Amino acid sequence: IELKLLAGQLAIARIENIFGKIQLTFAPESPVTQEKILSLYDKKEKGLKFLPERGIEIDMKGREWNEVYLKLKGIMNNLSA
Repeated sequence: IELKLLAGQLAIARIENIFGKIQLTFAPESPVTQEKILSLYDKKEKGLKFLPERGIEIDMKGREWNEVYLKLKGIMNNLSA
């Protein structure tokens, strides 16, 4: 539920798990700026990739759900700061 609330605040249109790669797609009205997304690289987020159409992908292959949850929560919190 916590991820759903954060996704709503950030206007994330879609969260998908594609073979262990989590894709976040931001809605056009999202308050998340390109600068905030770029700041994730400054924080050295490993496995992060930019996607066209206002999205990011995080490689979480082989990770347990708890680790995936904590990583997504951390990224979403960084984007909402």
